[in-house]
Amino acid sequence: MGSIPVAQPTPRRTWHFSRHVVPLALLMLGVVAVIGVALAVAWPTPEPGTTISAGSVGNYEPNSVTHLEDSHFFLVRLADGSFLALHDLATGHLNDPIEWRPNFTFDGETGWFRSPFHGETYDREGSLVAGPAARGMDRYPLKIAEGRIIVDTAIAYCGDGLPSDIAGGRDQCELGLVYPVGAPE
Repeated sequence: MGSIPVAQPTPRRTWHFSRHVVPLALLMLGVVAVIGVALAVAWPTPEPGTTISAGSVGNYEPNSVTHLEDSHFFLVRLADGSFLALHDLATGHLNDPIEWRPNFTFDGETGWFRSPFHGETYDREGSLVAGPAARGMDRYPLKIAEGRIIVDTAIAYCGDGLPSDIAGGRDQCELGLVYPVGAPE
């Protein structure tokens, strides 16, 4: 009688890399790292909690509103020559962006801050006049030193009005994330 054939295991497959694969992979990793560093250095958005020079007082006319988009605030020069730095996000639960609408007429006046998503409307000083937000625009403290405007984004003061119902029924102001307008510095 003959013997029963026994299956022989297939030899283990091994991976063979070309001698060019490792240097090519390292080159690609290096290119990605260089692009990442270049973007990190070139990206203009400041970190929260920094002081920002908004330029010379003379650069801003009375009754002007300037959006410093990269710094996330509006610099408002009021008719009396004083300045306000207003955060550019709505104070509702979604933190929608706010836009300055110089040609928007509301309640017989032209020039308002508006949220394009929920219709919050704020006057030139950041006070809430309409919409679902619970309070006015948050503010950053600023000072004028040697004719230059310095805005401190390390702290924000809550806008006027009632606290909003976020974070489980507690307002950002109550949680210490921002502080009420007029709070001691």
